[in-house]
Amino acid sequence: MAGDLYSIGLSGVLASSAQIVTTGQNTANVNTEGYNRQTTSLSTQQNGGVEVGSTKRVVDEFVNTQLRSDTSNYNYFDSYYQQGAIADEIFSDKATSLNTYLNNTFDSLQSVNSDPTNTGTRKIAYTDLKNLVSHFNELASFSQDQTSLVNEQLTSNIDIINEYANQIADLNGKILVQETVGGSKANELRDTQEDIARQISEYLDIKISFDENDLMELQLGGGQPLVLQTSVNKLSLSPSEYDSTTYELVLDFEDYELGIDTTDLGGSIGGLMNYRADFLEELDRQLGQQAIVISDSVNQQNRLGLDANGDYGKRIFDLADITVSQSGKNSSLIHEVDVRVEEGKASELSTDTYELIMTSNNAFELRSYDVSGASTSPAKFFDLDQMEKTSDGYFSIPGVGLQLRLQEDVKVGFRPGDTFQFAPTSLAAANISLASTSGDDLAMNAPIQVERSADNLSDAKISISSVFNTDADTSAFSADGELYRFAPQGIRFTSETSFDVLDQDGLILAQVTDAENYTDLLAQAGLDESGYDVSLSTKPAAGDVFTISFNQSGRHDNYNGRAIADLQNKALVGGAQSFADAYTSTVARVGNLTNTAKTNMESSEVMMEQSVARRDEVSAVSLDEEAVNLIRYQNSYAASSQVISAAEKSFQTLLNSIR
Repeated sequence: MAGDLYSIGLSGVLASSAQIVTTGQNTANVNTEGYNRQTTSLSTQQNGGVEVGSTKRVVDEFVNTQLRSDTSNYNYFDSYYQQGAIADEIFSDKATSLNTYLNNTFDSLQSVNSDPTNTGTRKIAYTDLKNLVSHFNELASFSQDQTSLVNEQLTSNIDIINEYANQIADLNGKILVQETVGGSKANELRDTQEDIARQISEYLDIKISFDENDLMELQLGGGQPLVLQTSVNKLSLSPSEYDSTTYELVLDFEDYELGIDTTDLGGSIGGLMNYRADFLEELDRQLGQQAIVISDSVNQQNRLGLDANGDYGKRIFDLADITVSQSGKNSSLIHEVDVRVEEGKASELSTDTYELIMTSNNAFELRSYDVSGASTSPAKFFDLDQMEKTSDGYFSIPGVGLQLRLQEDVKVGFRPGDTFQFAPTSLAAANISLASTSGDDLAMNAPIQVERSADNLSDAKISISSVFNTDADTSAFSADGELYRFAPQGIRFTSETSFDVLDQDGLILAQVTDAENYTDLLAQAGLDESGYDVSLSTKPAAGDVFTISFNQSGRHDNYNGRAIADLQNKALVGGAQSFADAYTSTVARVGNLTNTAKTNMESSEVMMEQSVARRDEVSAVSLDEEAVNLIRYQNSYAASSQVISAAEKSFQTLLNSIR
C-alpha cells in the first residue's frame, strides 16, 4: 500500500511540477507577440496516480482563419484608401481642376469672338490653350507617377512575402526535426509560424492547411501553392505581354511561371493592384478620352474657318500615335496594325481596351474590354475585302470612332490567331500637345460671305446656316482659297416659293419649286455636298437675288469662332457629356472610390479588432488566470508531497511494528 502511495504521490508531484512549468512559460511570454498560451494535459493511470500528457498550444483554427481573413480585408482597403486619398485631394482641389483651365480657354475664345482682329485677345487665347494642354499633361503625369510608386511598393511587398514564405518553409524543417527526432512538441516554433502567416495575410489573402506530418502549407486565395513543406514558389512581377509598363503577378515554379488572377488577391498587394488597374488606369483613360475629344472637335471646327491670315484653319492640337502591341506568339512580329481616331468621330470613342484577332488572312474579329478585363460588347467581325479604304489604306470601324490599317509581313501573311491589342485613350492626356504656333491660327472667320442684292424687293436677309466641309476633294472649296467655278454661288427667286441655284457664271445648277421654308436652301436643292448652306430670314419676293462667295477679302467675322466656343456646351465626350461634365464625373468617381474605400477600411478595421479580441480570448495569456493556476498547482504539489510523506511514515510504522 505504501508503495502505491509513493507512486501516486510521485506522479502528483511530477504532474503539478509540469503544470507549474507550463504556467511559468505562459506568464513569461505574456507580452510575446504571437504567443499562444499552453496547457499540459493529465490523465488517470489505471493502477492509480496521474500521467502527464503533452503540452499543447491553445488555439482555435477557425478563429485564426477568420483573423487572417479580416487582416487581409483591412489591409486591402487601407492600401487602396491611402493611395486614393492622394488622388482625391489633388483632383477635388479647385486650383488644380481641369474645368478651371477649360473655362479660361473658352472665355478667351469668346473674347476673340468679340473682336477677331484684336491681336492681344488672340495672344491671351493662345496662352490659355497652352495652359490647358500643360494641365492635361500634369494631371496625366500624376497618374503615371502614382503607377510607378505603386509598382515600387508592390515589388517591396512581394520581396517581404517571399522572405516570410522562406521562413515558414525553414520552420517546417525545424519542426519536423524537433518533433520526430527530438520527440518534443515544437510549440514555440509553431507560434512563430502562425504569426508569420498572419503577417503574410497583411499582404495577401492566404489559405493554410497541414500535411500528414502536421507541417504548414500555404496557398494563395486562388489555390496556388506558395509553401509546400520546405519548398517555396516565389512570387514576382512580370511585364504584361502587351504592355511592358504594366506588371502582372506571377508564381515561379522554376520550370515555368503561372500568372495569378488579381481579382481577389486581398491584402495590401490586392489593394495596390486594383488601385492601379481600376483607379489609376481608368483615371488616365478618362483624361485621355477628354483630351482626344477636345483635340478632335476643336481641330475639326477650326478647319471649317479662316484664320487671321485668311488661310484655312489648321490643327490646334496634336495627339501622339496610338500604341498597338502584338502577341509574341504571332506568326510574324513584322505584322503591323495602325490605329488612329477617325476625324470628327472622337465622340464615339470609349475608354476600352481593344483586341484584334485575325480569323483568316483577310478577316478579323474585334473585342473590347474595360480596365478590369470584363467584356464590354459582343465581338465584331470584319472582312477586309468588303471594307472601303481611304487613300492611305485605313478603314473605319463603325460606332467605335477608330480607323485601322493592317499591313502584313508579305513573306508570311496574317494567320488565324494573330493577336493585337490597343487602348486608344491610354496616355493620350500625357501626350497631347499644341500644334498651333500663335493665336493667329484660330480660324474665327467664315470661309464664305453672303450678300443680298440692293435691288431686292423683299426685306429677306441671307445668312450662313452651316459650314461643314472645306476639303478640296469633297466640297465646293478649292485648295487655292476660293470656290470652284461650278460651286453654288448664287440664288435667284423666280417666285416666293421657287428658286434657282446658280454657279459663278450664272448657269443654273438646280431648281426648286414649292419650297416650304427658307432654311438650308442648298440642301433643298440637293446640293448639300457643297460643304456649306444658307438660309433666309423671311419670305423673299420674285426676282430677289442673293450671292455666295469665298471670303476672299478676309472679312473678319466670328461665325466659326462662335462655333468653336459652342463646343464647350455640346455633349461630345462619349456622346453624352460636355467637357466640364466629363471632368466633373471623373472627379466624382475619384471621390466615390476613395470614400467607399475609407468606409470599408473603417468597418474592416472594426472586424479585424473583433477577431483579435476573439483570438485573445482563446489563446492569449491572462495573468489573473495564470496566477490562480499557479496557486492551485502549488497547492497540488504540496498535497502530493504530503502523500509521499504519509507513505514514508506509514512504511516506517509498518517496519517498527514487525521488529
